[in-house]
Amino acid sequence: MVAVLKHNSGIFMDADTLILNTLQPVIHLLKQTDIILFNTHLGFMAANSGSVILNDWLERIKKDLRELSTPINTTKNFSWDYIGNRNLANIMIEMVHDHDASGISRLTVLNLLNAIIDRLNKINLINRTKLSGNFTRIQTAIKYRKIDFAFNGDLKKYLWMLDRISYGFIAEAAYYGSKIKDPQAQYEQFWFNNDRELDVVFSNSKTIIGLHNSWTPGWYKKLNEHEVFEDKSLLSRTIKHILKN
Repeated sequence: MVAVLKHNSGIFMDADTLILNTLQPVIHLLKQTDIILFNTHLGFMAANSGSVILNDWLERIKKDLRELSTPINTTKNFSWDYIGNRNLANIMIEMVHDHDASGISRLTVLNLLNAIIDRLNKINLINRTKLSGNFTRIQTAIKYRKIDFAFNGDLKKYLWMLDRISYGFIAEAAYYGSKIKDPQAQYEQFWFNNDRELDVVFSNSKTIIGLHNSWTPGWYKKLNEHEVFEDKSLLSRTIKHILKN
């Protein structure tokens, strides 16, 4: 994916992506940025060739693959995001760090919060033993808030993160909001419910929807093509509607 987009431009999407309408409103944004993602979800990516991020990302992938071939790593278990989200996140963090160091930053308040937390920790006003969970959450929240601010500001020309909820890319999350906390439960209850109307999928000018094949119930995966089209779940009715129109 990264190598192809780096050299040729274009669109990558997972096989379990639903296209409801023209992609032109999304693709049009490539006139203003090099990469388009829904947040950092890698189920869909549109990109221009020669992107700074793609160049860096490809080199990191090559390095990772070389390390995989070394004897010490042949039996090691690697995380699912080893060459994907992990590398992208590290690139973004480094770009934000460089952006802060440039002195042309919109993140002064967040940098100050980081400094305060570090200082309180050093003088033991924050007990990391008792509050380690809260401390870690604060640091993580600040780090990702900094990334959001930077890539919605000066760094947007490198990567434009569309909100996957407001754009309806994760349809079940847009529908439930905070009513159901567990993402997998959201997915199963939304797509495999027989009573939900099609309007919840095709409303609000949704263009692209990303599914989660790994969360699809086993009984549904066992259906043949005819059985999928005869099923009354929202997912089956959505697929039938797309194919008819």
